[in-house]
Amino acid sequence: MSSGTIRIIAGRWRRRSLPVADSIGLRPTPARVRETLFNWLQDEIEGRICLDLFAGTGALGFEAASRGAKEVVMVERKKDLARAIEKAASDFGAGGSVRVFCADARTWRPTPDQRFDLVFLDPPWSGPAPREALKRLEEVEAIAPCALACIEGDKTKEFTVPAGWTLRRDRCAGQVRYGLFERDRPPPSERMSSAADHRFSVGLGDDSRR
Repeated sequence: MSSGTIRIIAGRWRRRSLPVADSIGLRPTPARVRETLFNWLQDEIEGRICLDLFAGTGALGFEAASRGAKEVVMVERKKDLARAIEKAASDFGAGGSVRVFCADARTWRPTPDQRFDLVFLDPPWSGPAPREALKRLEEVEAIAPCALACIEGDKTKEFTVPAGWTLRRDRCAGQVRYGLFERDRPPPSERMSSAADHRFSVGLGDDSRR
């Protein structure tokens, strides 16, 4: 059952609608946050291999594909949501540029040769921390050097990310805290194993701050 729709903001699918299912825990990224994130990314989306790990409605993944990402992989554990993403991809004529996996993000594994250079992490606020998801992707060597990661979460909670990631931009909108991180060179696997995690706790204001 749908409780509404959200629209893709820009690109080849501009103004196309995605259904928002009436599903417990589903919290679509607000248009205001999506617009800011993709303004930050600007020309860095074209040709990227993207992962939307907690896809939900697929809004972030479809926005990336609409703006020129070479390939977008979306992972969503709820069958009804994954089916809705697959239907939207078919309706949009996405072809092979969008792939959908109905799987738990905590156990899903990409193919051995898959390397993502843009990752969207918007896990359920009661679910796994972004740090855990990034660490697991690093462990299976699924993240390219100098990859970008867009992370969202509850602004009342502190984020941490693995060592080897640098915060580029950050902001708050309503109850959402979000930031854009870049993976450093060399990748963390080549750094000292004792490197500590970095905390995402810089001074955050609302959208009017920047």
